[in-house]
Amino acid sequence: MGRGFPMPNNPKLSASARITYSDTGAGTKAGASTWTYTHSNIAGNCILAFVSSHTSGTTPTFTVKVGGSSGTSMTQVGSVFAFDAFLDYLMVFKLVGSGLTGNQTIYATCNTTSDTAINTVSYSNVTSVGSLVTNSGTGTSVTLSLSPTGNQLGVAAFGVGNSFAALSSVSPNSRFNLAGLSLSNYSLAVSDGTSSFSATAASSVAWGATGVVLS
Repeated sequence: MGRGFPMPNNPKLSASARITYSDTGAGTKAGASTWTYTHSNIAGNCILAFVSSHTSGTTPTFTVKVGGSSGTSMTQVGSVFAFDAFLDYLMVFKLVGSGLTGNQTIYATCNTTSDTAINTVSYSNVTSVGSLVTNSGTGTSVTLSLSPTGNQLGVAAFGVGNSFAALSSVSPNSRFNLAGLSLSNYSLAVSDGTSSFSATAASSVAWGATGVVLS
């Protein structure tokens, strides 16, 4: 037989890049059915929107778009999470690989008037968004269990009720923290990292937490 070519030494597919935080929007909060704000200098390929909502009797249905009212619709991750008996909800929306970067108007609407806080965060090197994980309780310690591995990143949102004050000690890496606009609107904070997802409420209240693992 002729002389063969040398074989490579156990070639392996290159590992996926580590997921990294990119930037955070300006966010907004109001009792309304339409909300807009600017998310400046978007650099990541994945945009996540986080919504806390209190309604007066109707389960909220939100639409969130990037690029204004005629922009690109985001996809809700899982179902609306009702974390207490008082019509209070947390929601997560995603948009991956849209190519939308730079300064973008975030536009949200709801099927009913809602006391709402909303903001967006973008991340780089994302190929998929995992299933929604939730937790709820009453007290001052707000927690969520996420288990990212390797180059994955966990992102958690925390909401508490009956408190004007913003949450404190948002861990492991706080990305925004919006105080409630009224006693019926839940403060909203988001953090990311690989473990120990938690926040502290100013007093013992009903709370909710929800999040996803980015791959």
